[in-house]
Amino acid sequence: MIKALVVTATALILASPALAQDIPRKFRDDRKDLTNSLEALKDATALTNSFSARPDREASESEERKLQKLLKKGLKSGRKVDDAFLDYLHPQLRYYFKEVYLQSQQLFLEGYKEGDLQKQVQALTLQRQWNAFWRSNADGIVRRAYP
Repeated sequence: MIKALVVTATALILASPALAQDIPRKFRDDRKDLTNSLEALKDATALTNSFSARPDREASESEERKLQKLLKKGLKSGRKVDDAFLDYLHPQLRYYFKEVYLQSQQLFLEGYKEGDLQKQVQALTLQRQWNAFWRSNADGIVRRAYP
């Protein structure tokens, strides 16, 4: 069952292949994993928002499976991102991405699967912390990731 919780995700702007040469070679896979993570979690958020927009009906089983698949994909890609890459992009990004953002998504997934509103509220609290950090730092991070 869908709970009334809107989780806002943020995505990096996808880079063109021509930009792939502009960061240290050792970080290219990390940039791809970070982008894939944020894109999957952004898509999960859009799907969650579509559920919230139609409170008169519950999500179908296929929609619920799709949501869980997107969340798992985003978490898996995000966990592969090396700390050194996050530090390269911003000195606080490692903490905010792994300890705040990914944790918020993990809590949301668990809360969603278990029907646990407390976990979903914890997820929302962490998501707000991530959003505040991202609003203040996104431009610099994106410029550094995609020079």
